Amino acid sequence: MRITLDLEQTLEENAQNYFESAKKARKKQQGAKEALKVTEQLLTQEQQRTAQAKMRAELKKPETHWYHKYRWSKTRNGHLLIAGQNAAANETLIKHHTQAQDLVFHTDMAGSPFTILKPEGEVTQEDLHDAAVFTACYSKAWSKGLASLEVFYVKPEQVTKQAQAGEYLAKGSFMIRGDTTYINAPVELGIGVIKREGVVPEVFVASKESCEKNAQEHVIIIPGDIKTSDVAKTLKKRFGADLDALVKAIPAGKTKIRI
Repeated sequence: MRITLDLEQTLEENAQNYFESAKKARKKQQGAKEALKVTEQLLTQEQQRTAQAKMRAELKKPETHWYHKYRWSKTRNGHLLIAGQNAAANETLIKHHTQAQDLVFHTDMAGSPFTILKPEGEVTQEDLHDAAVFTACYSKAWSKGLASLEVFYVKPEQVTKQAQAGEYLAKGSFMIRGDTTYINAPVELGIGVIKREGVVPEVFVASKESCEKNAQEHVIIIPGDIKTSDVAKTLKKRFGADLDALVKAIPAGKTKIRI
C-alpha cells in the first residue's frame, strides 16, 4: 500500500486528512449499498407486477349462462336466484323464465325487483331467507338507507298481467293474486369472489350466509355514504376482480363496507 504525504503539513495533519478521506469513502460505500438495496427492491416489485399482469392475461373469463343477463346469485344450498335489474328485465323474467316449481319474490315498495328462486331440490327456510335478502338489497330500501324490509313470495301462477277494471299495468308491473308469505330481510349484502384455477375471479353477491358458503373471499356491504365507484375500487384491490363487474353488483345508492 502506497501512502502519499503532503510535506507542507505535519504528520498529524496528514493523518487527519487520511482519516477524513477514509470516512468519506465509507459513507460513499454505505450509500452505494443502500442504493443497490432500493434498486433490487424496485426490480423485484416490477418483476412481480409483470408476472401478475401476465397471469391475468392468461386467465380465462368465467363461463357465461343465459341468466348472466340479469342479476343472479345462489342460496347457501345451491338454488339459483335471478332478479330483474329494471322494468324491462322484470317483464321478460316473469313472462319467459318462470316455471311452475319456481318461487317469485317481491316487495310492496315501488321499484323493487322481481326475484325468481329456481329450486334444485328441497327449498328450506334458509333458502327463502337468502332470496328475500337478495330481493331487499336491490330494492329502493338500499338508497333509502333502511336496515330491513318486508319481502313476500308467491307461486308463479299468482303473478298476472291482468289488471283490475279501469287500471293499467306498466311494463315490469304485475298483479299478485291470492295469499302471500312475508319474510323480514336485513338490508345487507355479501360481496366477494368465486375463484377457480385458470379463471378470472368471478364476482358473487348474496346473503351473508350464502357468501360464507360459496365465495372464497367476501365482505359485507350496507347502505352508507360512500360512492359506488369508490367502494368498487377498494374491492378490486382486495379481490383482484373486474372493476365493471363490481360496480354492477353493488346496489344503487351510496354504500359502505361493514367492518
